[in-house]
Amino acid sequence: MLFQIIIINFVRRNIENWVTGMNLKIIALFCILYSLFYTNFLSAQSSMTMPVLLENPDARSSGMGEAGTAISDDISATYLNPAGLGFLKKTIIDNQKYDFFGVSLAYNKVSSNIISDMSLFNIAVASYLPTFRGCFALDLSRNYLGESHHTDASGNPKGKFASIEYLIGLAYGISFSEQFAAGAKIKYFLSDLAPAMGTIMSETSSAGLAFDLALMLHPQINIGTNPFLDKHFLSFGLTLQNMGGKVDYLKSSEPLPTVLKLGTAINFNYEKTHKLTLAADAVKLLIRRNSLTTDPFPLSLGSSWKNEGGFIWKFGAEYWYEHIFALRLGHYFEPAVMGNRSYYTFGCSFHYYFAQLDLRYATSSGITQDFTNGFKFTLKIAGD
Repeated sequence: MLFQIIIINFVRRNIENWVTGMNLKIIALFCILYSLFYTNFLSAQSSMTMPVLLENPDARSSGMGEAGTAISDDISATYLNPAGLGFLKKTIIDNQKYDFFGVSLAYNKVSSNIISDMSLFNIAVASYLPTFRGCFALDLSRNYLGESHHTDASGNPKGKFASIEYLIGLAYGISFSEQFAAGAKIKYFLSDLAPAMGTIMSETSSAGLAFDLALMLHPQINIGTNPFLDKHFLSFGLTLQNMGGKVDYLKSSEPLPTVLKLGTAINFNYEKTHKLTLAADAVKLLIRRNSLTTDPFPLSLGSSWKNEGGFIWKFGAEYWYEHIFALRLGHYFEPAVMGNRSYYTFGCSFHYYFAQLDLRYATSSGITQDFTNGFKFTLKIAGD
């Protein structure tokens, strides 16, 4: 769906230069049919309905190849793994302990030769509430898919419009021990891709609800006097994201991009000066497409395991020096039948007092480079 939107926007943006007088509806229909039969992206398209639901605003985990299901140890747990919120109980400011409170501002700028103004903005606020024995988080995202020219059937300009998606989410995480936590999130999304333009483009807005469920485990392992590992050096995460009904676009219903994420991470520490984290995620798309239809939720949770392609893989590493400066490296890979994207990510962080600035850059080649390359910035304000 996102590929279809981008193609349509690209045509509209250049329509006055090479198709003056051609009927916009015919062009849009041609592009939609073309993208539907674009085999390298066929499976990926079904997963890209409502792309704001799949966007990861966090520059830290994005710098680690998008692997973050088992390392959600800060406010980024809001969208990576809500169970991680359950471990956010206290924060330290000036050597004083307070109930956790954090704020995050994130911005993602996509570098594209096709649409130059694609971006994502996210703001999140999280707070531990002793009355509820857990941490609540509220976040808001604005996914800007570009500005386009609106023309009538004769090619006459009718102004401009923007394609925008919004998402607001409420998450809650609770820990049942030092080792185990669970979380959930409810999300309301609104997509406004284009104004009504006759019959074929009359249904380009949609709204609905999606739900997440998550678990996180920090097993306690007796390692004796090992100077590099503490008793909670290993972590595991599980997230079932974007569960819900279908959304309607262009007189067709598409499933939400429901995914299962499995993650693990291992932490090495040396004298509180050096910290190395290695993380890996496996992501399974829980959508089952039969010819031109898709199985409804929750049937797709089981039937999707018959799909070809297996898992999307994400790998990353992070090194911290005295919790002042960090470097990151990661790799994202998916099978050809699921989109064939493969790219490397790089990141760094600067931490001072109660503020942390995370930066990330991704680079790729081939047909996906226009929608992968770009910068992410995240500013997090919380204690240590």
